Amino acid sequence: MSIVELYAPGTASRRYPSNWHALALSIRHAAHLKCAFPGCQARHLAVGYWDGAQFIEAIVAPLGERLVRVLIAAAHLDRTPATADKEQLMAFCQRHHLWYDRAENIVIKRSRLKSLSYELPHIPRS
Repeated sequence: MSIVELYAPGTASRRYPSNWHALALSIRHAAHLKCAFPGCQARHLAVGYWDGAQFIEAIVAPLGERLVRVLIAAAHLDRTPATADKEQLMAFCQRHHLWYDRAENIVIKRSRLKSLSYELPHIPRS
């Protein structure tokens, strides 16, 4: 199965183990609801802004910055959603989870955009 087929809309329940919610929760709690990406100290549900690679908790962001709420999720280190092995799962904030999966996300996005493209009909000039 290709990566595009694996991530087709509506297939999430077939990709993940049946106990995924409990497994992901245990991974997040084992990391004390903090991002386990090296150097990141973002906490689950914290509000703040990103200053380069550092997350700063704040209730007001400096001019030009945007406040965000951090969510910690379980990331598959082997990039296989069916994995239930705790050694292959790590708690990441959404920024680092997306960064870690960026290559797969690019392939999926390009494939979806390609499937949306169509050829314009030929209109003869008079």
